[in-house]
Amino acid sequence: MANALPEEPREIFDPLNFEHQVKEYSQIRDSISMMEARKKEIHAKLMEKLEAEGEEDTNGNIVYELPTPIAGIAALVKSRRVSRKLDEERALEIIKEHGLEDELVEMKPSIKEDAVMAALYEDKLNENEVDQMFPSTVTWALTTKK
Repeated sequence: MANALPEEPREIFDPLNFEHQVKEYSQIRDSISMMEARKKEIHAKLMEKLEAEGEEDTNGNIVYELPTPIAGIAALVKSRRVSRKLDEERALEIIKEHGLEDELVEMKPSIKEDAVMAALYEDKLNENEVDQMFPSTVTWALTTKK
C-alpha cells in the first residue's frame, strides 16, 4: 500500500474574516487587471475584423453580422458617435470677419493663478486668503503594499 502524503489543513473561506477579505480583494484586483488586458487585445482583433469585413449601415456604423449568434450576439457593430464642440479660435475668426464681436462674444473674467501666487509672495494677499481661493479636497484610494 502506498503511503499517502499528509494533507495540509485547508482553510475554509469566511467572507466576514478580515484576512480573507484582503486576500480576496487582492485576487479580484489581479483578475480584473488580467481580464482588462485580455479584453483590450480581443477588442483590437474584433475591430480589425469589423473594419476588414463589416458593412456600413445608413447611420455610418460598421456592422458585421455573425453567421450564427454567439452567446446571444447576432452582430458586432462599430458604432459611429459624433459630437460637436466649439472651435473657439475658428469661431472668433468667423465672428470678426462679420463684425459680430459685440453681439456674439462675451468677455468673462479669468483669474491668473500664477499671478495670485505672485501676489501672495509679494504680500499683497495673505496665505489664508489664498487658501480660501484654492480649497483643498481629499480623496482616498485603497492601495496595497508588498
